Amino acid sequence: YSITGVEDSVSNGLFMTTLELHKGDNSGTAGAMGATTGGGNAGVTIQTGNSIADFAQTFVGNSYVWGGTSLTNGCDCSGFVMQILAHFGYYDQAAADGHNGSSSSLRSYGQEVSRENVQPGDILCYNGHVAIYVDANHIVHAQSSKTGIVVSETDPFSYHGGCVAIRRAA
Repeated sequence: YSITGVEDSVSNGLFMTTLELHKGDNSGTAGAMGATTGGGNAGVTIQTGNSIADFAQTFVGNSYVWGGTSLTNGCDCSGFVMQILAHFGYYDQAAADGHNGSSSSLRSYGQEVSRENVQPGDILCYNGHVAIYVDANHIVHAQSSKTGIVVSETDPFSYHGGCVAIRRAA
């Protein structure tokens, strides 16, 4: 099996994802439709947010390296978040206006999100740390050199002294 031709489009608050599935000589096209969040804004959709959170969790167990940006050879918390978002086309460090890749600079990246509207894939910013929201009890993040990339079972809003900003890639 292989999937190609991934295409996302947004129109009037609805998104459509088109995938081409190839199995040997048989091919087909599949689609999925849903509503965007945040008042119909064309930012990250719930479906994409779930994909971001799921993809981020595939790196659990990999190393933490301060200042690192490699998902396989080691990254720190901000490098982890940047690389996950870059995989989905949301974070291009060279083009990110005013974002130097630090956890504090990610506090102003994308769109502000309230606690009531948080969804998987959103960026949770803490003092000196950043993570990706998975669900009401879990975050995925590059935690420390001792633990590496982990999924933490915690209240995402009170972890690390309290969440200071929630951001959604746009």
